[in-house]
Amino acid sequence: MDDLLADIEERAAIKEFDGLIPREQAEAQARHECEVLWCIRNFYPNGQKMKEHFDLCEKKRGKKATDMLRDDVRKAWAAKK
Repeated sequence: MDDLLADIEERAAIKEFDGLIPREQAEAQARHECEVLWCIRNFYPNGQKMKEHFDLCEKKRGKKATDMLRDDVRKAWAAKK
């Protein structure tokens, strides 16, 4: 867990510095990127488990947030094939 938090922090700092975006936005983007990577590491190639995760995400965070995650995971999943 500490590695994940450190990764998010590092990614956010880079985005903030290089992208000249506010820290809050940089952290949100970094969390999203890390979640996409986490999904691939934990569920690839098991599509049923990934679907179960998306269903849970949608219940907790709503359709819009889940659709964004689903789209980015699909892109990463396709690149992995």
